[in-house]
Amino acid sequence: MVIAGSEATTFQSECRDRYRWMAPEKFGIQDEEGGEQLTKTAEVYSYGCIMIMLFSGHRPYHSKQDSNDIILAGLDRKEPFEQFGGLDDDPKLKELAQQCLLRSGERPPLSRIIDLLTRRINVSNAMNLLLLELQPSRPMTAMVGGSISGTLRYNWLHGSDATVVAVKTLDVGDLNDINIDKTCDMIRREVNVRERLKHETILDLYGMTTGFGVLPSFVYPWMAHGSLHDYLKREFSTLSPLQKFDILYQVADGIKYLHKNNIAHGNLTGDNVLLDDAARVRIADFSRSVILGDTGVLKSSKQLPGAARYVSPESVVRDEQTGPPQPTKSQDVYSYGCITILVLSGKVPYWWISEESEVLSEKVKGTEPFLTSVEIDRVHLDLVRRCLSMLIESRPCIEKVLCSVLVQRSGALDLTSLVQRLNEAHQASGGFSNVHMCTLHASMSNAVHVAVKEMRLGVDANMSTIINRLFREIKIWMRLEHENIVPFLGVTEGFGSLPALVSPWFKNGVLTEYLQREHETLSYSQKFALLRDVARGLQYLHSQSTIHGDPTGNNILVDQNGKASLTDFGLSSFLPGPTSEALPLFPTNPTGVMAYLAPEYLVSDDDGNPPLVRSTASDVYAFGGIMLLTLEGRDPYHYIKNQITIMMQRMKGITPKRPSKSVIGDAEWDFIQRCWLKDMDGRPLDSEILTFVERRAG
Repeated sequence: MVIAGSEATTFQSECRDRYRWMAPEKFGIQDEEGGEQLTKTAEVYSYGCIMIMLFSGHRPYHSKQDSNDIILAGLDRKEPFEQFGGLDDDPKLKELAQQCLLRSGERPPLSRIIDLLTRRINVSNAMNLLLLELQPSRPMTAMVGGSISGTLRYNWLHGSDATVVAVKTLDVGDLNDINIDKTCDMIRREVNVRERLKHETILDLYGMTTGFGVLPSFVYPWMAHGSLHDYLKREFSTLSPLQKFDILYQVADGIKYLHKNNIAHGNLTGDNVLLDDAARVRIADFSRSVILGDTGVLKSSKQLPGAARYVSPESVVRDEQTGPPQPTKSQDVYSYGCITILVLSGKVPYWWISEESEVLSEKVKGTEPFLTSVEIDRVHLDLVRRCLSMLIESRPCIEKVLCSVLVQRSGALDLTSLVQRLNEAHQASGGFSNVHMCTLHASMSNAVHVAVKEMRLGVDANMSTIINRLFREIKIWMRLEHENIVPFLGVTEGFGSLPALVSPWFKNGVLTEYLQREHETLSYSQKFALLRDVARGLQYLHSQSTIHGDPTGNNILVDQNGKASLTDFGLSSFLPGPTSEALPLFPTNPTGVMAYLAPEYLVSDDDGNPPLVRSTASDVYAFGGIMLLTLEGRDPYHYIKNQITIMMQRMKGITPKRPSKSVIGDAEWDFIQRCWLKDMDGRPLDSEILTFVERRAG
């Protein structure tokens, strides 16, 4: 296929049937002419065979099945057709077909063949019928423009407007290898697949048009930066690591969309990933794609392999009857690993090998498509190697690939080689995670305990939601640096299928459990010292335009000196405003512990959607619950064991009961009540909270 800005190289099958179509001189009988002229006349011979087959219904040497017999017949100059079928009704066409089968120097030029056929058929009408059969989204007309640097760039005139478009035509290539069924299958395949696709990373299909050869042409938006391959040739040295990971993220996101819709692309290469004028990724060329499990028109007995440098090893090994195996999701993941090599190194896979047949040979042997001398750091190299695994079952799904790319894109430090498990059991667990105590070997003589937070995947886990939460937590946590915020150290592998988060180990654990053990021994000022730490942490977060989203007794850690720090930013969000962060401002579905959740989170619109209201005042509401927990030593609503009943109380606007005055004085209780006001504007400001608790902390 020829597409704007693309120079894709495709691997064509070596089919034993090709000998039927070969000119005799290609079997070793040479005429005086040679070189390019020899190739052109050989193609004319093959075209004559195709012409006769279409009218007679028989392939050349149709009575012979063995390739050796076919070769011998060609060497002996045996006639490839015993009869000419429907050509008997058209003497001139029959004569032309017979002339195509003469010795190379006696065959007619291609221009004469085209002239004769053009006078006998109305190509425009024939293509219009094919377009009607395919039912494209929009038949295109009024194309003006021309070829620019080997690409087809045109203006599509619609009404008074003109849109710059790319016209993708089907390149029939070497006539010896042409297969009409495969060609039509490629057209139908692309149209059928594209009817299901609508995503920002997928190249739009405007429609189809005629007038660019016998076959219909596809019309797409013009991609100003061309293919990823060509873009990197020009811009690789100027791209930052973040820009490169933006590209990898967008490609992975596009593949994830395809796989979610049960579509395997089948031919992901550096030439089939395009970039628009803003360098945004658009995945193109679905002529080899399949809808997995589909029993309709895309079912094909012979699949076409993808480009040699990007195709998976299992695609190279083919069955004698069915050819290469059908494209799969795991094959796309392999191709993505090859694209990663291209983006990170600026070099195509197996760049040191010029012959593609040799590439395929090395691929089957298990030779990696990159050299260790190329600078790809260990973390990214690990992802590449997992995608390129010869063991299909060892390749990660695209969701896990996307997650790894997000982590790498965030710039988080990889601590995998420094983190050591102490045991298999986890020490604590939350709504979405398990926490392990491990050892971090910072140096040969220095090892410290750390907490490793493993994302827990349930049976029906929504991978997109979990990845969104994990990436959000990393991006927000990395920005924070304060004495009352638990430090983020980095990530590590080996704790489940997703990267795990590493932070210092807090000896006294979470505030809720700490108070269960120590509440009776803590003085009034010590309790308010804990609240002062929490208030300082929240004030810092809000000064960074960040909402915690879930401050509870289980998301506050206490160190060995009794200092409290905020942790768990999986439900955190940025306040609305100018931001360059490449993640949503808010969690996809705000949740939290019911006893601490602000009332504005409990309402929904008429369609049942969660609220869009986000404010630091929501954290203030939760701080009221933390005050009650710290002063009383028990969670709000501790006297209600059923969470549904707590929710019913919350929906009715019933706040937790007040303990005795000996536990919480009037001033403290009144301040907690202010934090719990339904009116968000009536709740105290961060500065008021800090002043109130600091006076009592001493």
